[in-house]
Amino acid sequence: VENGALSVKHRTGRGGARPNEIGDTFKYSLGERIRRNKNVANVEYEVPHLVTSNGRVFQRRVDIQVTHTDGRIFYIEAKAGNSPRNLVQEQLDRLIREHEGIPSTVVRQQR
Repeated sequence: VENGALSVKHRTGRGGARPNEIGDTFKYSLGERIRRNKNVANVEYEVPHLVTSNGRVFQRRVDIQVTHTDGRIFYIEAKAGNSPRNLVQEQLDRLIREHEGIPSTVVRQQR
């Protein structure tokens, strides 16, 4: 993490693992690589975030929450293989960004 930008190169093997195992392995491995960055104060996994829109409350479970040393927070959606990012995730991330100023990004596992 440099100046609020994220740059990570990571590869993991598939073997005979099930999709959830592949995704979890990638997510935790990615988070640990990010944690080693000197500009990162904290990394948390599976963080629940409540979003209110038009009087309704929605919960977004964030794969990785990164806290920068200057206090800024950003979210990472870790995607392994061809795992899609669904419309609900995109809409909730947009609401969080617009109402709370917390940006999110998708990091895909390289093949």
